Amino acid sequence: MKIVTVLIAGAAILIILKTIRVLLNKAGQKYSYWKKFIRTFPLVEILSWTIYLFWGASTLLKDKNYYPYIVIILVLVLTGLTGWYIFRDVFAGLLFRMENDLKKGDFLKIGNVSGQIRSANLTNVKIVSDNGQIISIPNSKLRMESVSGMTARGGTEEFKIQLSFEKKFKKPEIEKKINSVVANTPWCNYKNPPVIKFQSENEDSYIYDLLVYTLNPQHHKIAEKLLNERLNSNHLQLHE
Repeated sequence: MKIVTVLIAGAAILIILKTIRVLLNKAGQKYSYWKKFIRTFPLVEILSWTIYLFWGASTLLKDKNYYPYIVIILVLVLTGLTGWYIFRDVFAGLLFRMENDLKKGDFLKIGNVSGQIRSANLTNVKIVSDNGQIISIPNSKLRMESVSGMTARGGTEEFKIQLSFEKKFKKPEIEKKINSVVANTPWCNYKNPPVIKFQSENEDSYIYDLLVYTLNPQHHKIAEKLLNERLNSNHLQLHE
């Protein structure tokens, strides 16, 4: 009977939290001040599930001799998850800043989001987009996305392509060859070097994201086609 009570309570909390989130999202679309509640609502969800977790453990296991150890394990796990959630952005930010010189006022493109840097904080970077919206980007996302930066607007067009290379090639060789091919490809603007981002790997290949700049948007498709042909791993000769 106790386990049924715990399961029903869990289902009720899930339904209530989902309903509140839907209502908040609808309210946020009509009234901007509700967006503050939407941003803080994940904390309410975490707190609710934490209370439920300890209550459920108490309800089901309070009479057991090992109950105190269960509580200690839960506390340690929750503390570890909380620490990881908070400090992952701090560590990611430190690593990113070691690799990139971020300055207030620079123009930054992160994935599909671009704008002017407003502030670089301990856990996030805030940018002002072209439409004036302030966007907060977690530092952990900076390490996962292709990032490019410019000190001023205009003068370049950019595009991103994904490439795969056979594992018989070494990563430094691949990146050196990419830079060489881009430098010798017509219509690419090498004053803005390509941004090479190792993305993942599978059994046979390395996967890279490549961000390339051209001087004219009309050159985009031509340059992309040439790069795909010249950097196709089936034809790539790294030792020339």
